[in-house]
Amino acid sequence: NGDIYESSDDIDSKENLPLSVSGGCTVIPKVTITATLDSDAIAGKDLIISTTIVNTGNETSTFTLSATGYSDWASSAEFSEGLLILNAGESKKVILTIAVDKDVEGDQSFNIEVLSGSEVVANQPVSVTIEKAGGFSFLGITGNVISGNNWYLWGIGALNVILVIII
Repeated sequence: NGDIYESSDDIDSKENLPLSVSGGCTVIPKVTITATLDSDAIAGKDLIISTTIVNTGNETSTFTLSATGYSDWASSAEFSEGLLILNAGESKKVILTIAVDKDVEGDQSFNIEVLSGSEVVANQPVSVTIEKAGGFSFLGITGNVISGNNWYLWGIGALNVILVIII
């Protein structure tokens, strides 16, 4: 308690001890990650995710972004900016583009990692549900031009051509 130790003989006791502090006393930067899906999650299409990185530490820090755990269901993952320098309290929005494989369907997951130097300072697990690519493709003859959300326009056009021929 800051008091001097007194023995049972009422003798004061003081001792000075040398103290040495050494080693790598570094400050680990603090960071938060948020991720928002910005595109449809469809097999064979690019998956677009908006990622916001916030430096919650007290000093300027340099961060490297990385995506991991996607190799089973996607061929690549690229950030619009892979290296960020953020002041204390500053945030930055970065776009993550993942090239989803054509034969993927169902719940998939990956991790967004933020590194400072070689140390991972934040890891955000992300889960998405990939839908099977679909739509009417006219037996593959059209090269998927007649697919997705515009198939009804092609149907109306074909119906008009048939009616003109009949008339």
